[in-house]
Amino acid sequence: MYGLASLAAAGSVVALVGRVLPSVVVVGTLVPMVGLVPGYRRFTRREEPLPAVATMVVVAATTTVAWGAVAAGLVG
Repeated sequence: MYGLASLAAAGSVVALVGRVLPSVVVVGTLVPMVGLVPGYRRFTRREEPLPAVATMVVVAATTTVAWGAVAAGLVG
């Protein structure tokens, strides 16, 4: 389930690039999602949520900064 949810999240972002999401937001979302790979490997062996939680926090921070840059007109 963890792997499918991760793929669905990344796939949704890729599907919306350009039409709904600016490219800077896509990059700010997808780059930190690389952290889900070790999270997947760990979480399926033992229920330790730290990698997944850390990835979620970084994704939230980077997308907030990216949307702030779009709102300020710094990027298109």
